Amino acid sequence: MVKRSVIIENGKVVNVTFAEEEYAFERGWVVSDIGEIGDSYNGSVFTPPVIELKVPAVISRRQAKQELYALGKLALVQTKIDDIVDIAEKMDTQIYWDDATEFRRDHPTLIALATAIGLDTAQTDAAFISAILR
Repeated sequence: MVKRSVIIENGKVVNVTFAEEEYAFERGWVVSDIGEIGDSYNGSVFTPPVIELKVPAVISRRQAKQELYALGKLALVQTKIDDIVDIAEKMDTQIYWDDATEFRRDHPTLIALATAIGLDTAQTDAAFISAILR
């Protein structure tokens, strides 16, 4: 009977195929309904690869605003800008917020705004990763 089989090399699934059970067995393939290319295999369990998402250096204005909205923090940005006492800092921050076409993760104004709306470093990184997927 034809069964789904996975081909394993050095503990990794390198291919998925369909073959007669005996044919698969003769070649050392593993007959399994699970297991995908890239998974690790320890002889009994398939483990998907860990995918590390890197924090993007830059996101677009649209991505930033959609992510802040999703986090429930979009309106809070303007409130925090309005709360800035120093006029020059307030104006600089307002121009940045109103006119930036992209937001750099390492920009001091972005870091200050993120902190002001209650995002720590890890949360800001996570927001950038999430935003890039929007």
